[in-house]
Amino acid sequence: MLTTASGVKALEAVPVFRPDVILVDMRMPDLSGIKVLDALRRAGLTVPVILISGHLPRAREGFFATIKKPFE
Repeated sequence: MLTTASGVKALEAVPVFRPDVILVDMRMPDLSGIKVLDALRRAGLTVPVILISGHLPRAREGFFATIKKPFE
């Protein structure tokens, strides 16, 4: 498992770490979870991405799943 402090750092880590699944928050420093997903898809990566948010957006296409906060 690997964690990063921002969307940009996550995108930098993906080619090196090669995750099986990615969890992103809707609100992160520098890039939202949606922008991270968009960047991954533009790069041709098909890794499943799960969105975590307290306020799930209406447009959730492309995400493997969504998780609403808070959760236990």
